[in-house]
Amino acid sequence: MRKILLLIIILMLILCSCSGNIKNITKIDYASPVDSSMPKISEDKDFINLLVDSINNSSKLEEYDDNKVGYNYLINLYKGNKSTLNYILRFINEEKLVLFKDSSGEWFKVKDEYAENLFLDERFSDIYPNSKPPGMFMFLNDNILETNISYDWSYKRINNLFYNKNYIFNTKNNKINFTSKDKLTIKFTQQPDDLKINVYHNNEILKTIKSFDELNQCLSKDGDYKFEVEAIWNQNDNKDYYGSCILSNSFTVDMDASVKILSKNNYPGDILITLVQNLNKDETVKLSTDVVNVEVQTYPYEDTDSQISFMPINIWTATGTYKLTAVYNEGTEKERIDTMTFAVSNKDFPVQYLKISDEVSNSTRNDKSYEEFAKFVKSERSKSCNEKLWEGKFIMPLEGRMTTDFGEIRYVNDEIDSSRHSGLDIAAPCGTDVASSNSGKVVLAKELILTGNTIIVDHGLGIFTTYYHLNSMNVTKGDMVAKGQIIGTVGSTGFSTGPHLHFSVSVYNSYVNTHQILDGEFFN
Repeated sequence: MRKILLLIIILMLILCSCSGNIKNITKIDYASPVDSSMPKISEDKDFINLLVDSINNSSKLEEYDDNKVGYNYLINLYKGNKSTLNYILRFINEEKLVLFKDSSGEWFKVKDEYAENLFLDERFSDIYPNSKPPGMFMFLNDNILETNISYDWSYKRINNLFYNKNYIFNTKNNKINFTSKDKLTIKFTQQPDDLKINVYHNNEILKTIKSFDELNQCLSKDGDYKFEVEAIWNQNDNKDYYGSCILSNSFTVDMDASVKILSKNNYPGDILITLVQNLNKDETVKLSTDVVNVEVQTYPYEDTDSQISFMPINIWTATGTYKLTAVYNEGTEKERIDTMTFAVSNKDFPVQYLKISDEVSNSTRNDKSYEEFAKFVKSERSKSCNEKLWEGKFIMPLEGRMTTDFGEIRYVNDEIDSSRHSGLDIAAPCGTDVASSNSGKVVLAKELILTGNTIIVDHGLGIFTTYYHLNSMNVTKGDMVAKGQIIGTVGSTGFSTGPHLHFSVSVYNSYVNTHQILDGEFFN
């Protein structure tokens, strides 16, 4: 009788456990609940042993609701290349239970110590909703882009510890064309707590912004850029995940040409300095403004897609707001007109009453002297080198006492009509050395009736310095001079009341504020 009872107990134990003792398994394929159509194959012995031991150490459930919510994995066990056993492995997170159903349709409960190991195995991480970071996508207009993505992500498992995962997805990294008309956006499956966008130009970080809406502020030049978007999800008491994602791609940027005013303050008589950026080789630009009475010239600046211009603001310009107009590709199908405004600020100029002998005045200020001045001075200042010849800040040609400033309203011998002083009069003893204010080319070194011994230096791009009333001249036409090089000495030749240097700056033949280039508020 005892033998019969023992046999019955053994049979009951067998019926309450798995339907057999699984052995000799060589590989496993398993499909996650996220994508059951893409099973993964493992021949890892530790993983095989974990699953086999979990199945062998389980007990049959007499009753179980098959519709209970859980995360199901499809498991196939192989001996050699032959699939021998199929299971559904179900994780129930809230109860920390792992169940499985065999081909008979019966449900079995895995013992707790094996169940915990299954919960902690990385291959079953899909059972944790936050094991994968949120999706992050870059769009160019309405089209999603293939981008380089890297994640540093941590999530909490059933043991209340955080586990870290890193993902890297690289593309071929082909440069994407980007123009002024294009728009970049970032979309997330879950909004991050913080976001920053690093903009790189020529592999150097240019600026960090918070949104692609600020992008145009960074793209001042065409060229190769990289946009690197970093999103951060922070850990707090209510979250069982945290981490970051970096998404990046390279772009070839071709922005519409645009005008930027470089001169900080614009007063009557100053140089309005502008820079046209992103002008392609096959494009043209024409600038104009009411405050300039001459045709505006533009010159290549550093690289081929920028043009710089120096506009002499008329000294009689009234205080106010004025328009600067840029016509791109004039007369072509691509013609485009942009207009911007700028302010000309108020500036008061002193009035000077000058007394000079009739003999000096009549002998130097007459038709012959004006004709000679036009023939030599104006003629030589009507053409300029197309390259920048100066280096850095311009310097004062000599030390002395300022007797007349630029722009002063001058009346000579009680004349009814006034004139505007074209430069600086600097009094100094006769024979005092006069230096070139900057490097350039001597285009005139000649004695003239009106201005006496006169030297003109072309500094390129339409910028000239002129030196009047010299006692002697140490250079000749065609010489190249360096900044600070002695080019002559102070004298009182021509229309002059005593030893002094008349020093002026002009854009071609339009005199401009001498202090602007001496004070460093100039293009260097």
